[in-house]
Amino acid sequence: MAIGLPKDFEPAKVEKIYEGINALARRHKVAIVGGETTTSPERIFISISLIGFVPRGKALLRSGAKVGDAIFVTGELGGSLAGKHLDFEPRLPRPAGWRSISPFTR
Repeated sequence: MAIGLPKDFEPAKVEKIYEGINALARRHKVAIVGGETTTSPERIFISISLIGFVPRGKALLRSGAKVGDAIFVTGELGGSLAGKHLDFEPRLPRPAGWRSISPFTR
């Protein structure tokens, strides 16, 4: 979990945020591991990643969406289909012996 806070954010509010997140974690039997705290110039941000397992046949998939369901996305749709996620320039040189795991070799 990462949290970014403006410099003038009240410590009591941070404690309330963590109390709420911990309560949800307990309710859903999720362990919170690791974390990062930083400053944010304007607003608070929270980033949480979850890793786990779902019993076979119990996962909620996009293919199961029905009319009236709320679906939330960020960014533009279709980028993967256009291949934009498969074509990028690494910011650092690859080390000797590097093997690409991409389906397209360069």
